[in-house]
Amino acid sequence: MNYTFVVIFLVCLIGCDAQVYTEQDLVKYCNDWMKDGSLSAVRAHPYRCDFFIMCIPTAGDYRVSEMVCSEGLFFDETKKTCDWITDQTHCVRKCNAGDKFRHKSDCNKYYECKNGEFVIKNNTPSETCGKHKRFSEKAQACVEDKTCGKKEDCNITQNDCPSGYVLIEEDCKCEKRKTCADQYKITQKLEVYQQLKDGVWIELRCISGYNFNLTTCTCSDKISTIYDCPSSYKIHNNKDKYYVKMNNVDVLQTCQPGHNFNISDCQCHPYQSTNNCLKIDIPLATDTKEVHGSYVHDENVEVSNGYGYFNGSAYFVIPALSGNEFPDEFKFSIEFFLLPNQLGSTVAIAGNGRCNTSPTFSVSVDVPINSSPLLVIQIKTNGTNSVTKMSVSFSTWTKLVILKTGNAMELQLDGVPTIIPNVGKVDRHQCAIGAGNMSNMSNFVGYMKNFYFAKCL
Repeated sequence: MNYTFVVIFLVCLIGCDAQVYTEQDLVKYCNDWMKDGSLSAVRAHPYRCDFFIMCIPTAGDYRVSEMVCSEGLFFDETKKTCDWITDQTHCVRKCNAGDKFRHKSDCNKYYECKNGEFVIKNNTPSETCGKHKRFSEKAQACVEDKTCGKKEDCNITQNDCPSGYVLIEEDCKCEKRKTCADQYKITQKLEVYQQLKDGVWIELRCISGYNFNLTTCTCSDKISTIYDCPSSYKIHNNKDKYYVKMNNVDVLQTCQPGHNFNISDCQCHPYQSTNNCLKIDIPLATDTKEVHGSYVHDENVEVSNGYGYFNGSAYFVIPALSGNEFPDEFKFSIEFFLLPNQLGSTVAIAGNGRCNTSPTFSVSVDVPINSSPLLVIQIKTNGTNSVTKMSVSFSTWTKLVILKTGNAMELQLDGVPTIIPNVGKVDRHQCAIGAGNMSNMSNFVGYMKNFYFAKCL
């Protein structure tokens, strides 16, 4: 198994010889996230704070990567990065009695679940396998390994090592503490990085909208990684490429297809060709599949007769539109048939509001008592909400098209255009775009077809 992840579904009695989790457990854990539409690049490890995980959607499935905080660091769920522990911070996770967890930096050591909890503090003692043995998390036991284990005649302790050094007990010597750069490498594409595993560099990828950050050793929000413009940038002979200085190294970057780099604002801007822009096309004619192959997470949408039926608990989410960075030009369109028997006064049509946070882009319907329903289009730019309301009807097909060009936005409701001037760039939000469900709204009851979103016109 390539990934270590402690999601315990099998109760392992003391002395058993089987690992307490499987790769299928990881996939199930990712699916549970998708049901909530919460698609942050990194997640807290459910059983230990000195590890964290990334759930990466692929075509029809997920890839899970367990990542290790550097020595002395814990994963901070608020900052979504590893941070130094203090006397006030510690890690407590629930576990099953007798389960054992490997030490993240010492092959000879492990932690054991006691009283139903896995606890790490600054002074937490760990169990030791003994000379020439290493702990196998898969076997849940110490196994023979001549390359591992404390020398019996070693009289050096960690207290004897200078600051910034760690005791390597099997060699009985102090070595400089490993840094993020010892375990990870960045590549020319910042969303792609390499991790050293068992002496081999493995290539991994952050989810959409995130880059790997050698400072925090995690995939981080692109927005939070700020470089001085233009001093940190250099132009390239090819217009769609440029250099950015990271860790005192000029790293070659490539703009997304259809874009060229502009040194005046250090941004990639679209040019006329838009053949390669991201397009999400879900006709809902015979199933919930996306035309170009992007994965769609479907929860109970029933498709027949050329449209999808949403029964008040059904919805779908598109992982490719997580962490979505809205370009200056995009197109969104959808057709829906609103039934009168809605479950609340505000009904979700589509948007990125499924993560218990306010959306930056949403389409919903207000259903006042004894009054006609109102279509509500809401976008957030620079932290400020802009809301447009338009009358619609029950029990009839309604087609909405939203076209964003620069600072102007055009709304087409059943072919009738409305121009909204002076609209800035839509704020990016880590939550995925989906249809039929958003936080603090009622689920949609009715029919939908021809869901379309493209990062170009």
